[in-house]
Amino acid sequence: PPTCPICNKQIARLIHSSWGRMTRLYIKENEKVRIEELDFASNSVGIFKCPACKRVLFENEGEAEAFLKGEKIEVQV
Repeated sequence: PPTCPICNKQIARLIHSSWGRMTRLYIKENEKVRIEELDFASNSVGIFKCPACKRVLFENEGEAEAFLKGEKIEVQV
């Protein structure tokens, strides 16, 4: 697996966070409430963080995928 350039831990996944608008439907069924997701509109690709040190490594999905595949990618630290 690739190594985080900040904490030097081997990582096989990245944490992805993005921001946007989510539309949900809350439905009462008997004594419970069921939540149904209708739509999610993202206004950005988001950020990709190391799961070990939680530092942002990428803001580009293509670079994040290439990094996980072991391709040589320059990380803006």
